[in-house]
Amino acid sequence: GIVQLTMRSGYDIAHYMIMPLFAIACWVLMARSISVGLLTYTHMTWAGDCIAVKLPRHKGDQAGARSYPKHCYANPNDPMVCLFLRLGLHIACTYKTADSNHNVFVGATTESKFSKWLHTALTSLGTGVVMLI
Repeated sequence: GIVQLTMRSGYDIAHYMIMPLFAIACWVLMARSISVGLLTYTHMTWAGDCIAVKLPRHKGDQAGARSYPKHCYANPNDPMVCLFLRLGLHIACTYKTADSNHNVFVGATTESKFSKWLHTALTSLGTGVVMLI
């Protein structure tokens, strides 16, 4: 899958940590990359045995009137795509208490970087494989 592409794409450790987390967050939250790029730790809360993520707005609801928490559970069967594990590693390795915005993905245009990485990774597979996707 996409996470395995990260290991073969020749990127540095920052991409190895960030890109799979970004892809998994997009998948689990069923959110567009622009929304995931704006994700902050303040959007997350514990809800029993899951992380509840409430994105304040999305493309179809800019005011946030229909925003509701999405419950994300651990994936013990496949740790490679487990949001809990990836988020925990990300926090342990990169979290800075000095960041007053509490952004999960630090830096401008994270979604653009993800899009470029995904394009490069898929292109490296060749056109036959990309056509199957």
